[in-house]
Amino acid sequence: MQQFWRGVRDERAQDYIEFVLVFGLAVFLAGAFGTLAWFWWNQTVSATAIHDGTRAAAVWDGGSLSRGYATTQGLLNAGLGGLAPGPESYAIEYAGPLRSVVGSVDYQYALPFGLGQARVRARSVLRHERFYPGPPEVWE
Repeated sequence: MQQFWRGVRDERAQDYIEFVLVFGLAVFLAGAFGTLAWFWWNQTVSATAIHDGTRAAAVWDGGSLSRGYATTQGLLNAGLGGLAPGPESYAIEYAGPLRSVVGSVDYQYALPFGLGQARVRARSVLRHERFYPGPPEVWE
């Protein structure tokens, strides 16, 4: 141990100390960047999936909620693989008086390195495309 401190005092160990400090900082920054990138990817995939699923429920087959759920789950599985949330994490429903279909996704996932939980939320509201005679029940 004395030899280590002697090396620190006369700058023979300066290269090692600088390497340890810079390498530690680089690993920390890479981990932080990776964590933020994974959160961004989850948010983007979830927002796209719920939007496309809501659109499927509003447009295709005269408005089929089951088609919307299938589209949403398929896109979540394609983008997130085995880490995709299940159907309990999102909802697609008709908003009758507004003549719209509303979709929302809300789930949490564990951050790497035991840093806790991150929450992903997204929402989409689309017009239910069907012919309605007469005025709506509630003006939009």
